[in-house]
Amino acid sequence: MKKVAVKTLGCKVNQCESSYLIESLRRSGFEVVDFQEAADIYIVHGCTVTSRAAYETRQFIYRARRTNPRAGAIVLMGCAAHFEGLELARKGLVTHVLGNEEKYEIAEILLGGSTCKEPVVRLSDPRRFSRIVPLSFASMLQDRARAYVKIQDGCDSFCSYCIVPYVRGKSRSLSPEEVCGETEIIREAGFSEIVLTGIHMGSWSWVRDGKPMSLLELLIELEHRGLVRPRVRLSSLEPGECHHRLISYLSTKDWICHHFHVPLQSGDGEILKRMNRHYDPQDYAEVISSIRRHFPHAAIGADVIVGFPGEDEKAWQATYSLIEKLPITYLHVFPYSPRKGTPAARFAGSVEKSIRKARASELRKLGRKKKLSFMEKQKGRYVEVVLEKALSPEEGVWQGTSGNYLTVVTRIPFPAHKGQLVRVRLEEVDGEREILSAGFVEFIE
Repeated sequence: MKKVAVKTLGCKVNQCESSYLIESLRRSGFEVVDFQEAADIYIVHGCTVTSRAAYETRQFIYRARRTNPRAGAIVLMGCAAHFEGLELARKGLVTHVLGNEEKYEIAEILLGGSTCKEPVVRLSDPRRFSRIVPLSFASMLQDRARAYVKIQDGCDSFCSYCIVPYVRGKSRSLSPEEVCGETEIIREAGFSEIVLTGIHMGSWSWVRDGKPMSLLELLIELEHRGLVRPRVRLSSLEPGECHHRLISYLSTKDWICHHFHVPLQSGDGEILKRMNRHYDPQDYAEVISSIRRHFPHAAIGADVIVGFPGEDEKAWQATYSLIEKLPITYLHVFPYSPRKGTPAARFAGSVEKSIRKARASELRKLGRKKKLSFMEKQKGRYVEVVLEKALSPEEGVWQGTSGNYLTVVTRIPFPAHKGQLVRVRLEEVDGEREILSAGFVEFIE
């Protein structure tokens, strides 16, 4: 039995796809081992959304070669394969380069022969992808306690800085029946939380019996079929997708996690136009305020790019000020990273690297301040937590995630297991580790 090691970088969609592919490899007779172990085959499911992600992808390829110089195969697959796979193959660093469509055939492909001198390259044009592969699996990558269900792939937004539409293809959706089928498998596997995800999840759409369906109708369908309990979490939603009908509907449901991630990218109107983002700062502020009115204790996260071409001091201050005044509870901050092939890579007005770095540091400090403030306000509240990690099995100390995206540690005086849902009372904030300690109240069936 050949040993295969898989390293997955990047987004929730990559994590979801790797979970499916690992089960596929096991069914085909491969033994899956840790990436740090000596293996016959190494697979790097790479990311290329930023230069940092691309760098880390290459580093894991080098690490695989060092760990076992005699490995029979080193595979690069996914978005990174489309972006720089041919170059890495020409350098003799990988034996296989598999695109986002071809990676689903990895078990069969690995049974064939290849060498670094004669690599297997299977890359089709992402913009011609017409289907989305249903991903049915019963266990998550790295034995995660919360399960991802990929309902959509691709993107048609073409933000000027983003490589994703070029490597993931056009937006396409699973049918409602396929989404329900995958969700049912996950529920039967015992997961307490399902995270609906996609490359541009909010663009999910379908036409059934001549009637168009949106994400809202999909959620109604899942609820009607009894597939939303114990709880459902939504991944990222664009500002224009957080419309009143959706937010109002969700505010009446006890199964939805009170957690919304709404990318901002910039708080300056002109920079947003250059980014090809179709909203202005006021639009964004109204969306966030609406979410907070409907969900007083929700976690609200945002992505922000600093140092985008043309971001002068005035534009930077507009971004900082907007975030400072909005009820956002955490930030994902990215210094602008030019990606070859995107319009923004050719824009004038480049911001010096040192300035990008300094602005990112300032914004991360603000994000941490807002997160700790949010955590302090949660003390004394009762929340439901999915148990994810036994920190001290002997003493019954567990770590988990609340519905409103808090990392919580609690001691449970009874036998418990990963994935179980418990009710706790939030007590103290550990600011250094950004966690809340809590008192155990009860198990939730």
